[in-house]
Amino acid sequence: MKLLSPYLLIATSVLLCGCCNQARQIEKNDADFLAAVEYFRQLQMDHADWQNTEIAGKYGIPRVKLLNELAEHPERANELQPKIDSLTHYVDSLLPISMARYQEIIDSALLVEKKYESISTEGFKGAFMKRHIYTREHLDSLYKAAPRALKRSIAGKSIDAFLNGPQVRPGDKIITFDCFDVNGKPFDWKTIEGKKTIIVADGLGCWTHGIDDTAPVTYFNYLREKFGDGFVLMVFCNNRDLAGLKEQSEHFGLEDYIVISDGSEFSSPLELMYDCQYTPSFVLINQDGTLDRMVHGEETDYIEEFLGK
Repeated sequence: MKLLSPYLLIATSVLLCGCCNQARQIEKNDADFLAAVEYFRQLQMDHADWQNTEIAGKYGIPRVKLLNELAEHPERANELQPKIDSLTHYVDSLLPISMARYQEIIDSALLVEKKYESISTEGFKGAFMKRHIYTREHLDSLYKAAPRALKRSIAGKSIDAFLNGPQVRPGDKIITFDCFDVNGKPFDWKTIEGKKTIIVADGLGCWTHGIDDTAPVTYFNYLREKFGDGFVLMVFCNNRDLAGLKEQSEHFGLEDYIVISDGSEFSSPLELMYDCQYTPSFVLINQDGTLDRMVHGEETDYIEEFLGK
């Protein structure tokens, strides 16, 4: 067996040492970045507490009570209006201060995010999540400037796939991908052949904001009642495991609908190929298997327009 030359051994050792040092630095950057994120999160919470106490509690809520009282007893205007004017003065003078404080926190947090986005795994994830804010050129420059370890990370692979992988545009044939349903069985994409299809790209929690979690299924049921069973509606959830998928389905009452996931650890094919970032997003697929369009947001007139064509 031929032995490696001493020079090659030295070069290999140097390379391995460099990789280890780079990995340790990235690990430290991750810890520093997450600590900074927590710091700014706490600042925002403290600011919200201050605003609730110093503005809403002392002046805003009392003013609302007096305004209601004035509405009920207009004859007491001479007594109540000066008090209302005084409270209004304090609210109007403090709100700009509050907004300025909050903006300062946000601006500082953004500077930290920018600092770490190409030297930290967590920062790199943040860069991927801001891909609609950044130009593709800027995202590409970040990726190229990042160390090799970050390029090989989950976020790095997602950024590379987003920039260089296949993209499905309106009029293109859809690209399917492996995923599973709530029974743990592989989803068969032949289920949607020849039918108009709506894929709801997660975001049900953002849709309801935790206030009325029955809102999505109520709307889905309405679509069925209005347009019949001539279309397929399926919900894609960003769950890594079967238990999480089942929990999502039960929580939102989706037992009568197709609920799927691909088990992605970070980004899903819907995000990468169909550019579904905002939640909820709706992927509308024509009967011939081409993409009609992909749309964001809770305003749903375009869905009824699509189904009614």
